[in-house]
Amino acid sequence: MAPSRGNSSWKNFLPPHAILMGQRARQIVDPAATVQSPNPDAVCEGNPRAPLFFVGEQDNPSSRPYDGEAGQLLARMIEAMGLRREDVYLCNLLRGHPNASVALQTQLDVASPKVIVALGDLASGALLGTSAADEPRGRLAPFRSAKWLRTFHPTELLKNPEYKREAWQHLQLVAKELGIALPAKR
Repeated sequence: MAPSRGNSSWKNFLPPHAILMGQRARQIVDPAATVQSPNPDAVCEGNPRAPLFFVGEQDNPSSRPYDGEAGQLLARMIEAMGLRREDVYLCNLLRGHPNASVALQTQLDVASPKVIVALGDLASGALLGTSAADEPRGRLAPFRSAKWLRTFHPTELLKNPEYKREAWQHLQLVAKELGIALPAKR
């Protein structure tokens, strides 16, 4: 069951396939289309009004956020929370782009999530404007009017499967914060 904001479901605020374009949202008619921001420092997709915002990194500005094997793993992690990829907002910062932190802050200004999950060190550093190495993983901390949590990037989990249990514990904290009842194990 998806969380709600106020008296109506947050899914009703905007269509699930929307992209933030600067300071406004624009509906993407074709959900299968590549979703790109006019800002070349971030590629985002999903529901910008979702209470859950994932931010990570990628090298290729022409691909969807979290494409390939890492994206499939992230999709399974989101599904394990009882959500779909369309129920959250995914934002990837382009590695090596100088304005990635500014692009992220712009996305957050419009999206106003309840919880931000930073996937990896680059995302955590861009979120805070500092080095992420000092921030512990798996701890919900205040950030603006939201909370944020640092965890492993899906690519890191593919390289080090022993971290998957810890990453799942992090997402359980997020689910609890959002009031999401996790589905029973199959």
